[in-house]
Amino acid sequence: MDIEALQLLEKSATPAPWEWNLNLKHKQVSLEGQTRGRETILEPVRWGMGGARFRFFKDGLMENCEDFAVAKHGRDHHKHWCADINHPDAQLITQLRNAAPDLISAANENAELKQKLGVCKETIDRLLDYVSQPPKSNCACHISAPCADCTDYTDLREVLETANSLIAQATPQKKVES
Repeated sequence: MDIEALQLLEKSATPAPWEWNLNLKHKQVSLEGQTRGRETILEPVRWGMGGARFRFFKDGLMENCEDFAVAKHGRDHHKHWCADINHPDAQLITQLRNAAPDLISAANENAELKQKLGVCKETIDRLLDYVSQPPKSNCACHISAPCADCTDYTDLREVLETANSLIAQATPQKKVES
């Protein structure tokens, strides 16, 4: 996904929120924005001698938008002239547009975190080059607790184990193609 291209597209598009407006009384449908009142973003128009309207695919057939009309939340009394389109494709268009700023923000945050994680991984790798490995565990706590091995090396072993585990998690796994 090209986040920069998506950001430019999002900034040049009609600002969110978007919603469908279905007027059953006058047989009109449009996709509208609400930044400066109601702005029409998309609407069908007559082409040739036939009428025009949006149709959506359902169960192997194309069905007219009015077949999916539902009252907008809190506007039941306006359903005949200001309805929503309850079809997954229509809802996807508006929901993705309305979520675009948050999705872009999350993608940018994810990219920043990946960059910071890369710096942390490099730092841990460099630190591990300078830290000498503790000797193999030779615990004698069963003789006298706590033993010198435990007091001298337990913390270092835990830190190194955690560092190596984090490096392994931060290193992308190569996909094996078969």
